[in-house]
Amino acid sequence: MKLTRFSIAAMASTCVYAATFNLPLKRHLAPIHHVRRTIYSEPLAAAVNVYYTTLQVGTPPVEHLTMLDTGSSVRFSACGCVATLAHNLTPGFAATYRNANWTSVPQQSGLLGLAWSSLARSNSTPFVENLWRHNLLDEPLFAMAFISGQDNNTVSNDIGFLTIGGTNASQYTGDIRYFDSPTNSSTEGFWGLTIDDLTLSGKSLNLSSKIAILDSGTNDLTLPSSVVQSVYAAIPGAFYSTQFAVWAYPCNETVELAFIINGTSFAFNPADFDFNGASVLGYCAGGILDGGEDPTWILGSTFMQSWYSVFRFDPPSIGLAPIIRSTSNAATNSSIDSSTRSGSSTATSATISQTANSASQKLQRMTAPEHLDRLARAGCTLVIKRDSSPLSPIMSIPILTPGIHRPSGLVGLAYGADALNTSLPKFLDDPAFPKGKVLLLTGNSLSKTDLLERIKTLLGDRLGGVFTSIGQHSPVQGIDAALEEVRRIGAVAIVAFGGGSVVDAGKVISYRHNEKYGSYLPELAIPTTLSVAECTSVAGYTNEKGDKTGYSDANIAPMFIIYDPELTLKTPERLWLSTGMRAVDHAVEMLYRPYASPVSKELALSSIHNLFKYLRISKAHPEDLNVRATLQVAAWESLGNAQIPSAFGLSHSLGHALGATYSIPHGITSCLTLGSTVKLLSKHTTLTTTEQNFLLRAILRINPASPSSGPMPTAENAGELLGEAIVKLVEDLGLKTSLSEWKVPEDDLVKIAKGSVGGLPGWSEEKKPSEEKVETMLRSLI
Repeated sequence: MKLTRFSIAAMASTCVYAATFNLPLKRHLAPIHHVRRTIYSEPLAAAVNVYYTTLQVGTPPVEHLTMLDTGSSVRFSACGCVATLAHNLTPGFAATYRNANWTSVPQQSGLLGLAWSSLARSNSTPFVENLWRHNLLDEPLFAMAFISGQDNNTVSNDIGFLTIGGTNASQYTGDIRYFDSPTNSSTEGFWGLTIDDLTLSGKSLNLSSKIAILDSGTNDLTLPSSVVQSVYAAIPGAFYSTQFAVWAYPCNETVELAFIINGTSFAFNPADFDFNGASVLGYCAGGILDGGEDPTWILGSTFMQSWYSVFRFDPPSIGLAPIIRSTSNAATNSSIDSSTRSGSSTATSATISQTANSASQKLQRMTAPEHLDRLARAGCTLVIKRDSSPLSPIMSIPILTPGIHRPSGLVGLAYGADALNTSLPKFLDDPAFPKGKVLLLTGNSLSKTDLLERIKTLLGDRLGGVFTSIGQHSPVQGIDAALEEVRRIGAVAIVAFGGGSVVDAGKVISYRHNEKYGSYLPELAIPTTLSVAECTSVAGYTNEKGDKTGYSDANIAPMFIIYDPELTLKTPERLWLSTGMRAVDHAVEMLYRPYASPVSKELALSSIHNLFKYLRISKAHPEDLNVRATLQVAAWESLGNAQIPSAFGLSHSLGHALGATYSIPHGITSCLTLGSTVKLLSKHTTLTTTEQNFLLRAILRINPASPSSGPMPTAENAGELLGEAIVKLVEDLGLKTSLSEWKVPEDDLVKIAKGSVGGLPGWSEEKKPSEEKVETMLRSLI
């Protein structure tokens, strides 16, 4: 039976089973395994240390691998997958068990919540609190000792103890110092501590006080973004890895971090700062995680491995004492009774192997209330052991299909503050760039700014002429006129300054010049938007009939790119943000684009992470040049620096059908179609397992924590969740629109659907959506 609501008497009458070892004082002990469970499958990514014990419950007895969680108030949850627990944090970073996929756990698993009943959604009282409220504890408390062996090469296992109704002096040194356990609206029901400040190598970070929760259900040390950035800024060589979405630091750095509580410093062992015990090129993942702008502070088992932690019901408080990290003492002093309150301990030796052997002994049935009374009053101690077999991750690691990544013809990329002044002269003198006159190509709006004059000055005597009549979607009339200007001045190269239409026009001019005169014109692109036309060897333009068409040729990709954020300040906000959505479109559709290499897809994941984060920040702080520079690099990543012989995807195909015909800017077409097309493809087409996993990794990059509400991301629902996240981003940027606003006739939708599905060369029929499904989706956008 599933025990979710019960009283003390009811527990006894329904036959609760517990492992009974042949140790003095009739200790009721059960082995607890310490498991590291990967939340998503990336190197150096977040992992959780979960402590659980083997308990048997019910008649007939059913074995449960039961997690011990001070961050939950579930009295006892037994199920095949641990779901909808009592974590209620915002933004939900610590709720690592909510709706998690635990199909790899043995048939039954459970959770024993150790937080307060006020947190319980079921209004039931957690087990240990219930014992206290029925006066069945000698002391109104329980204690945890997570004794890590990470810093001791002689230790092969992590050993620990949960003690109910007393403390064990053999597991800590000195006195236990108690601190009031306060709460606020976000920490009600949790075990809280007031953190006054943090120090790194003894130096204060000068933080204001904050309530943190002590949570054994995760190993996270989760703090606000600003605090996390301050910590890592003080660690030499630390940096944020966009590839792995974690903070990394040199493994040979000793990080001495401490929390200040009521004027007392509580440090944790520097060895525990290494989050998951792995390294990449000498860098380790930092033990403090970024919880967002204003998360609930969380001190998980990483902190508790340094401090014996006592949770006292009356008065509500938390006690801390230095933990004894040597497992020999812990293993040989596992006996305990209520006399440990005064600091003494009646200890009986029990080796680790003896404890392990005891687990296989016949379980003793407990059928009367006095057994529970004895269990509680003796100070029930559970021995924690490390299990070297990790649980399977939510997402399997896909098999890497061999292939070839073909980079574009890019020779040089300059980015960051003052890139124009420092890099344009160097690129002009580069041996790869032809010597001679250049045509400066731009649009009408930029031709009226002082920015054009700056570029003309830097070009000096290399400037042969200026052409400013390139319109939106690169109309062929302007291209033909520009080609004539190239011939008139004898230009040997093009400098394109502007958005995607200008850059694409330069590529089309190069292609046509080769068609007519036998040579391509190398292009140097200076973009002012985030559409990243400069990153491809495909060039789109509008023909004489008003249809969007184009060329694909490896020789027309720009040779040099200059990303100078200052040049984007005059770009209208709507154009800047909407072309950012165009970059999101590139990155997302790269994840399921045929023939796209893993190299391109990994770059696309990094792009998605930064575009989702920094587009919102750029809208709020439009003058921030660092944010703009970061977005420019993220946009470049979206296209993967590659030549790929296939169309992007349905959103791009729809954008081509809608853009030129109805004069809708390409950034806006992405705002209209991307979210809906991702959801459509995930529901009604056949994506490979690898493609599904990339979509899952994308949604986890956007929100690396388990969501505070809604379903846990999986490979099966990732497309739907990603589509919803895209729609939300469009709304947050103020770019929500509809086809009717752009005067797209409803009668044209059949034609648009047919043309967009037909415009997917390189796509298999199984992967293409039906024209009818696309038409239905378009009608939802009216």
